Amino acid sequence: MLLRGFYGYAGIGWFSILHWAGIGILLVLIVWLIISFSRKGHYAKQESVTKGIDILIERYARGEISAETFKAMKSELEATEQAK
Repeated sequence: MLLRGFYGYAGIGWFSILHWAGIGILLVLIVWLIISFSRKGHYAKQESVTKGIDILIERYARGEISAETFKAMKSELEATEQAK
């Protein structure tokens, strides 16, 4: 019935089945893309916290920051990671 107005076809037979299968596949693809983009954002945030801790360890090893500053910054980064 939906195809009748567009193609002058009653929507009976293989064409109708292929049409609805194509729409179903398209919907699944759209949902999959939305989910994959949202997961990439989560992983990027997690990587940035891990990278921040690595940089903090390097700065402490070089003597750029004190032990108190290191502990404070590390606890702040870990709190940010746990808030996710």
